[in-house]
Amino acid sequence: KMKFIVSCVEKASVQIPQLNIERKIWKWLLVYVGISKEDFEKENVISQAVSKLLKTKFIYDPSTDKISLSVSDIDWEILLISNFTLYGKCKKGTKIDFSQAGKFDLSKQLYEKLVEELSQKIKLQTGEFWAYMIVSSENAWPLNYVLEI
Repeated sequence: KMKFIVSCVEKASVQIPQLNIERKIWKWLLVYVGISKEDFEKENVISQAVSKLLKTKFIYDPSTDKISLSVSDIDWEILLISNFTLYGKCKKGTKIDFSQAGKFDLSKQLYEKLVEELSQKIKLQTGEFWAYMIVSSENAWPLNYVLEI
């Protein structure tokens, strides 16, 4: 299952020092995505992920005093960061096992496809796949979610 950690933010940024790049958003979602080795076998995993990220009601609406808005409802931004460590497990001892994370080349392809499809539908900023990144965020409320597709 593709895994997402989604945080509602006032602002977020990613710095990629080796490329001398900084990318920023001013609301709404900072999304970490982990790709599992199972994701390569699923049909439509990218379209399902895009739909879920754009339509899920993550965001607080002060007019209703409820969490009732999606990114599509308010047409704001997503900062998407690849993060294979979402599939790290530490069942025994102190060594983390990443065996459930997707293989590098195939994960990169799925990540790039996710970026391509999301960028056609929403304002999107991204990190760089498998790069050293410095991610900063100012969370709203905080509202944080874990999604699996």
